[in-house]
Amino acid sequence: MSPIARAAQPTNPEVIDIEFDVADLPDTRVEITATVEAELQRLLGQEEALPAGVVVAEDRRLLVVLRPGPIPGADDVLIRIEAQFEGATLSESVTETCLSCTNEQVAEKALPMLRPLLEEFPEPKPVVVVEEPVDDTSIEQEVPEAPTPTGPNKTLLLPGASLLGVGFVGFGAGIALIVVNERVVSEPGAAELEVVKYRDPGIALAIGGGVAAVGGVVLVALAFRDREGSGASDKPSIGAAPLLSPSTYGVAISGRF
Repeated sequence: MSPIARAAQPTNPEVIDIEFDVADLPDTRVEITATVEAELQRLLGQEEALPAGVVVAEDRRLLVVLRPGPIPGADDVLIRIEAQFEGATLSESVTETCLSCTNEQVAEKALPMLRPLLEEFPEPKPVVVVEEPVDDTSIEQEVPEAPTPTGPNKTLLLPGASLLGVGFVGFGAGIALIVVNERVVSEPGAAELEVVKYRDPGIALAIGGGVAAVGGVVLVALAFRDREGSGASDKPSIGAAPLLSPSTYGVAISGRF
């Protein structure tokens, strides 16, 4: 196996990957790999009509084999070039002799030899671009829910209104009976007068009606105040007590709404 020397990195951009096999060359050719590669890259870069399908890639390389000529000390160089793809040799050129050539002249001699080999490389494989799905959950913004309109609690409102109405009717009827107080119901000519007293039933009816009315007020107040978000401090407080005196009858109501 002949040793393969990798050329020094040229100063100009590479057009295609080039390697060298320079076994047995004399010490006077120590710079030939760097010079020849730089010159070949420069010449290939100036070519405006390279063969179709040429792809610049490290898996498509050219191996330039340089050997000394048959005459010792004549500075002759034998040149052979191989086209390699994925570690295998696709084709190779014939061996040419560059008589008394400088390193630059070796590159000029090798250029027409390697150009036909470029056509031996296969067409490049199509590049498949896999698009990753975009996660929209990270950019979705939560839409705040519209506030739910609040209204009176019908479960409390309807019974409260009914109880309030009954209470007012009862309270009014009780007051009316208290005002009537007593009534004679005996028929004319009767031996004894029969008197019906309405005061005590009126008082009881007025008190009951007042209490019912207060209960209705409480339920109605709760129906309008018992809404979402209301705290305990927002709840109304109501108190009721019968109010009786020799001259006054009724119900005392106190509270906070």
